[in-house]
This record gives sequence, structure tokens and C-alpha cells, in this order.
Amino acid sequence: MLAIFTHARADDGSDAQQVDDASTGEQIEIHGTVPDVGSTVIRADEARQMPGSLDDPVRGLVALPGFTPLDPGTPYLYLRGAQPANTEYLVDGVRVPLLFHDSVISSVIPAALVDTIDVYPSAVPARFGGVAGGVIELDPRPPATELHGVADVKWFETGALVESPLSDRGSLLAAARIGY
Repeated sequence: MLAIFTHARADDGSDAQQVDDASTGEQIEIHGTVPDVGSTVIRADEARQMPGSLDDPVRGLVALPGFTPLDPGTPYLYLRGAQPANTEYLVDGVRVPLLFHDSVISSVIPAALVDTIDVYPSAVPARFGGVAGGVIELDPRPPATELHGVADVKWFETGALVESPLSDRGSLLAAARIGY
């Protein structure tokens, strides 16, 4: 089989790849997004299952190469030798100072809201600008289409989340967590 590949950027920003089979004349079009060079994209459900995550996708990053916790049991991470303060944290493209409250095990974003985590461990794209370490970007999941809730009880915290759609205007979400 002789195949010819062409690559183009679609109007919606996703990448489209077209495959032409020269022997049969068939044409297959593949759509999706291509991550930035040097980045790692991790689905939240995979990160929640990583050793040491305690069911928190951000804590699951500790199991990846290049991540080292500041102290055992703390959520602050060195990323390829860069101090936690030199790592940029983003949630849906918005910069946040830290992904964890002071000395709390779980991240500030409820695990049920995280869809993917994009990790740029070293040479970050220029669009982030001024980052000496790396970048950790949390991408939230889309709004819910039906009423649902999540309750989470652990030995160190308790939390709950309830979300309900509001016709075609989005959804209403309420979440709370208390640590002890």
C-alpha cells in the first residue's frame, strides 16, 4: 500500500490529517489535536490512579519522571530541578499562584472537574513567557449535561460536589471541602 499523508489546521483549531491510499483511491480524514512539542498530556482518570496520588490528579504527577516533592507528604513539587515557585500553574489558561492550599494534601481544584493535565517540563512554548521552570496546566472537563454529584470521604478530608445543567446557558456547580 502506498499512502500519501497531508497535514492541515482546521478552522476550529484542531489538526486534520488526510491519508490518501494511492492503490485504491480511498481518502481518510483524521481530526484531533496535536500536543505541543515537549509536552505530556495526562488524562485525569489516569493521574488519579498513579501511585501516591491519593485520588488527586495533580498529586499523581509525583509519579512522573522529573517530579520530586519538596518534602515527603507535601504537595509542592520540584519540576526538573526548578523550585515550586519557578513553575507556572494554569487552570483553563488562567494563571494561579499555587495548585495547593498551604500544607493541604489535595489540590485546590476538585478532582472531578479536571479533564486533562498538560505538563511542559522544561523548554516551554513562548506563549507562557517568563517561566524559569516548567508549566502545569489543568484543563477542566466540559459542563455537565445532567444533574450529578460526587462525595469524597478520606481520613484527612471530606468533600462534595453537585452540578446541574441550566438549560442551554451552561451549568450550576457547587463544591466544598474541609480538611482535618
